[in-house]
Amino acid sequence: FSSCLKHVDKTSPPPCQMLALRALSNLFSCQQGEDLLRTYRESVISRVFEQLFPIVGDNKNIQIAAATLMLNYSVSVTKKFDDDTQVQLLSALSINFLTFINDWEARFRTVVAIGTLLTTSPEGVDYAKNLETKDAVRGWRLLEGPAKVSECAQLIENML
Repeated sequence: FSSCLKHVDKTSPPPCQMLALRALSNLFSCQQGEDLLRTYRESVISRVFEQLFPIVGDNKNIQIAAATLMLNYSVSVTKKFDDDTQVQLLSALSINFLTFINDWEARFRTVVAIGTLLTTSPEGVDYAKNLETKDAVRGWRLLEGPAKVSECAQLIENML
């Protein structure tokens, strides 16, 4: 776990960053792994938020792996709600992901993660409004990209 976490850093070689993020994401596939990631949630999400962005060379594989990790955390919140996790995830997604992600698949996973969090509690909607998530999501909706991103972005706009 700690070996993976140390490579969630823009100074690590890109293949190490991507593999570390994928390994962490895969921990969600079993209950023990999910419990481990929930226990160390603050460290993992902070590491992604503070050390990974901007992603070196706009590497799409790293973008997708990071977005997948955040999506898995978002789904985990729906199983066992935790207000602190929701706030930390919305912060990372609204500030870094909506600003720096440019790969369409990573964008799709990002908007799905945000939408998942917004359906979890009314407080999440209020917090996302404070982060001006709606404006950033609107920007992605207006770009010419896959319909799935535009449709999810529209749903988020409607929630906010």
